[in-house]
This record gives sequence, C-alpha cells and structure tokens, in this order.
Amino acid sequence: MFTGGVVPACCTTPWLPLVGLASPIANPGATLVFLRNARARTDWLKAEIHDKITVMLGKITGKKNIVMQYKSYEKDIVIDHGVELVGWTHEVFSCPSSLSPALEPLQKLLQVIDDGQCHFKRLRTDEVKARRQEYERKQAEGIVPTRKECADKGKKRGKYRPRKKVIEQDGDEEEDQEDSARARKRRRPDDDAEHIPDSGSEG
Repeated sequence: MFTGGVVPACCTTPWLPLVGLASPIANPGATLVFLRNARARTDWLKAEIHDKITVMLGKITGKKNIVMQYKSYEKDIVIDHGVELVGWTHEVFSCPSSLSPALEPLQKLLQVIDDGQCHFKRLRTDEVKARRQEYERKQAEGIVPTRKECADKGKKRGKYRPRKKVIEQDGDEEEDQEDSARARKRRRPDDDAEHIPDSGSEG
C-alpha cells in the first residue's frame, strides 16, 4: 500500500473511468466508445455488418469467395444458392455502406447479427421453386427489371488490348504523325516553288 512520498510512475498515468462498459475484447460493441466521432462509429458499424454477413453467407453456401448481392438478392442469392437472409432489422435492405448514417438502426442490426437472430437459412427445393416462379412472374410484368444484354451479343469481339498498351500505341501514332508533319514542313519550300518554263520549250 502506498503510504506517502514520491508517487510511483505507474500511478501518474491519467485514469479514464469506464463505468458500465465492457472490455472491447469481450464485447466488440464497446469499440464504439473509443472511436472519435459519429462518422467513425458509423463506418465501423457498417464494416462490421458487411463482414459478418459475408462470413455467414460463405459458411452456409460453402463458397469462400462469394459476394453478397443486395440489388439482385432474390435472383443471385435466394434462387441461385437456395438461401435466404432472415431477421434483417433495418428499414432499408441495401449494401451496408449505402445505409443511413444514423447510429441506432445500425447498432440494432449488428446486435441481432451477433445474437444470431439475423442469419441465413437454407430453403427447401419447393420453396426455391416457388420463389423462382414468383420472380419470373414479376419479370414478365415488368415489376423486376431484367438485365440488359450487351449490344454486341453474338458478335465477334476484337482482341482485348490492355489500357496501358493502348495508351502507348496511341502515343506512338501521335509521334509518327508529328514526325510526318515536320517532314512535310521541311519539304514545303521545294514542293511549292513555282515552275518556270524553259525559254526554249515549244509554245
């Protein structure tokens, strides 16, 4: 016990009370407390939501590099992979980076993900079939936009040229044009000289 005299160096460090806060290691949500401003907290929450949904999707599909699709969720996730995300609490279903910066809805969504209330579930074959039929019906009625086909579909495309190579070739062509222009300019006095007829030529 310290009884007086010089205060030990270890006791001179400023003390910050963390009343009622859990360790950020034990409770990832406590990390928010250490972020400087609302923007930093928002970015952290969105990144956590994005990463955890990606991990959940990879586990249930067995595809490590799969990417969550929000705009084409029904077709690319539900129908193509036979899984559905349940328990999403935010009023907008969109890529986390596009969600409102309001903290409370993001915190709530992250909490239900951590609690397991928001998760992917595998659908039965008949459920996937029903979802596919409903999706195709909406497509036929124009409710769901169809993907636009490339204008040159079915046509033979030219060989791909890397952008860097194209730039270099364009630069070479410009240099050739400049060289040709300089050559023409040098020849111009001789080429443009007026031809004087020979006095001995026939009239």
